[in-house]
Amino acid sequence: MTRFSLIGLGLVILIVVLLAVGVSLRPRSSGGTGPAPIVGREAPNFSLNDTSGRTVSLSTFRGRPVLLNFWATWCIPCRTEMPLINRAYEAHRKDLRVLAVDLQEPSSDVNHFARSYHLAFTPLLDSSGSVSDLYRLSPNGPKPVTFWVDRSGKIRFIHYGQMDQTDISTGLKKIGL
Repeated sequence: MTRFSLIGLGLVILIVVLLAVGVSLRPRSSGGTGPAPIVGREAPNFSLNDTSGRTVSLSTFRGRPVLLNFWATWCIPCRTEMPLINRAYEAHRKDLRVLAVDLQEPSSDVNHFARSYHLAFTPLLDSSGSVSDLYRLSPNGPKPVTFWVDRSGKIRFIHYGQMDQTDISTGLKKIGL
């Protein structure tokens, strides 16, 4: 091969690699046309069943601050932060609503987790992944992810990864608690 054909082949390989990386880093589409959930925008509404079979909609809690947490039972950081979320809920039970959205696991696993951790709130089941898609969360992305939603329904803070007590306090302040 000539020097020029090697350079050309190298460029083609580089372009293919860059395209592959770009596609893999692109956020998942929700299939909808709405804006991505970001701080300052209204949190996209959804309805999911909780582990008791009741339908819960985010819009029901308009007028109350909401901690919207996407998690999984197998996720070690999720397991670590869940007692902190539970304590925050218990301390602000009169005002705060916690919507803990489990990412595509069987109800039996989520119920077992909730009992084991003595959760004071009932987790929600995103069995199809539609709500995680709506919130542009990749199945291979960071977990947990928490959206702090104020009384008017606007996202005021987003935290990717495990929260500690300082992160919880920051989120509570941002939503007026």
